[in-house]
This record gives sequence, C-alpha cells and structure tokens, in this order.
Amino acid sequence: MREEKEIREALKRLKDEHLKRMRQPDSYSPLGLVAMTGVLEWVLGDRERFPDF
Repeated sequence: MREEKEIREALKRLKDEHLKRMRQPDSYSPLGLVAMTGVLEWVLGDRERFPDF
C-alpha cells in the first residue's frame, strides 16, 4: 500500500515540524499544521472503512 506509506511519512514530517516549532520559545505551531496532522491521523485510523476506488 504505497499510499498508506506516503501518508505515514507525511504525518511523521508534520509531527516533527510541529514539535520543532513548539520547542522554540518565540514560535508557535500554525493551526493549519495541527489540523493537517489530525486529518492524516483520521485517514489512517479509518482506512479500512474507505472504499477501494
């Protein structure tokens, strides 16, 4: 499942970016970054219920 692997890699990159920004005292994690992380986690969690197009 190439798509799932790509989604997992993208999720890891987003989480790494989020953690990097949160460690910096004068920075913040943009809402879009947090939202995209949540969406990708949702997609991976509900993957078995999606139709195979």
